[in-house]
Amino acid sequence: MLEYLKKIRPFHVINVVLDYLVESKYIQIYSAMCLLVGMYVTTMVAFNTITYIAGLEVLPKLATTTETTTIIDSPKKLSSMAKPEREYDSNKGTKNATPYYLKEMSEVAIKEQDKFGIPASITLAQYHLESGVRADKPPSDLAVEDNNWFGMKYTDNFYAFLKKRGIVISRGEKRCNRRGKDCANYAVFASRWECFRAKSLLLTNSNYSRIKGDTYIDWAKGLKEYGYATDPNYDKKLIKIVEKFGLAKYDS
Repeated sequence: MLEYLKKIRPFHVINVVLDYLVESKYIQIYSAMCLLVGMYVTTMVAFNTITYIAGLEVLPKLATTTETTTIIDSPKKLSSMAKPEREYDSNKGTKNATPYYLKEMSEVAIKEQDKFGIPASITLAQYHLESGVRADKPPSDLAVEDNNWFGMKYTDNFYAFLKKRGIVISRGEKRCNRRGKDCANYAVFASRWECFRAKSLLLTNSNYSRIKGDTYIDWAKGLKEYGYATDPNYDKKLIKIVEKFGLAKYDS
């Protein structure tokens, strides 16, 4: 067997070493080394084979999501958080029906509602309003490029607040509204899921935590009162979105 092992080694230097070991008193050490190497190779082949077979089923699932596991409560239930193949489709979206892009986020909105008490309808309405996504057009650059789907601005205090809770954001470039006003640096998130969770944390650990009431109307008015947006009609717009698309059905 030793002679066979020598023959399959491609390098002359290795053959010289093998000759020395075979002809010397270190033959027992060499035999033990060969045995260990053989066991290692066999183990690695078996491990890689099993991993490959299991990976055929697991890897495609992992490839469809970009969500962090540090703050996810039930990762298996958050498949809808994976970035959809199409953010919009001009052939979808029936008038007065819940658009598909809100339906795909409804499960996450309900989960945030169960954990933080924020009506799912309000989360979805803000998602619709702040991201700019529609049935016939894509989301805003802020949403697509920075994963900021709720128009949240960057501040050092907001950074420190989220970091303590497992979310790290960065300062984005300065952006302005469509009229070229209200310019500010907005937060950049690593994933859409972190953006959803950051908004829930913000609304329950700041001035917004003083919002009274459980209905989407109460929350819409509270968000306006405590300054979530500069738009004086912010509450009316949220209420209109909820009622237009029937989002109240997602509230508990």
